Amino acid sequence: MKHKAALLLCGALFLAAPIGAGITGAAYFAVIPFAGLFLLWDFVMRKTPFHGDTRMVLPAIMTALALASVSIGVGAVLRIVFTVGTTAPLSAWLALGLGALGLGRFLWQPGETAESDRLIEAGLKRLDRAGSRVRPSTAQQDAEVTPKEPEAPGDTMSGAFDRIVAAADTETLAKFLDHTGDLLDTDPSAWPLLPGVDRLIDIANQIESDHPDLSERLVELAERIENLEREGSASD
Repeated sequence: MKHKAALLLCGALFLAAPIGAGITGAAYFAVIPFAGLFLLWDFVMRKTPFHGDTRMVLPAIMTALALASVSIGVGAVLRIVFTVGTTAPLSAWLALGLGALGLGRFLWQPGETAESDRLIEAGLKRLDRAGSRVRPSTAQQDAEVTPKEPEAPGDTMSGAFDRIVAAADTETLAKFLDHTGDLLDTDPSAWPLLPGVDRLIDIANQIESDHPDLSERLVELAERIENLEREGSASD
């Protein structure tokens, strides 16, 4: 989950670029290239920046201009307040902004969280439908059950978990744990769709120091799955 802190650092460096330009005496014309950087940030850090609606382009441009103007203005005010006489080329601050943007894009994979939410929702809908159906008798189940091909990892809750972990998204991980708890309450037989016990314990150990609460919940989920697996084996 260290990517989150690194991404925040990238954002801070990105904002520091126009402020630093203002502190070092950049002309107000610098608003234009920095507005371009803000717009580029919005574009590359989202999977669907304008959600297919071109009407959002103009508001995005105006927002970028406003952010650039305010940032450079803050820098100019700081230059006056602290009587800064140093100057620096505008290109250096633009390079800093571009570098922070590039690193941020490297750390953040747009669409990972959205894809995780989609997979979680799809898994819950499948199991909600299964739990809402009137189940046949045990004898009918024994007679009608036929082997099924295992689902691809990307189509299961396990696949969603892997995407969340890869994105280092603790907020979505907490949501995932909430959903899986509700899911197992509704249909305990759904445990095979969830991540394996070893995988859950491994991630819990990795995040224990930074996120002890989430680590504890992962361990609890692993224990619950292990108990359900044991009960299933005993009934067989």
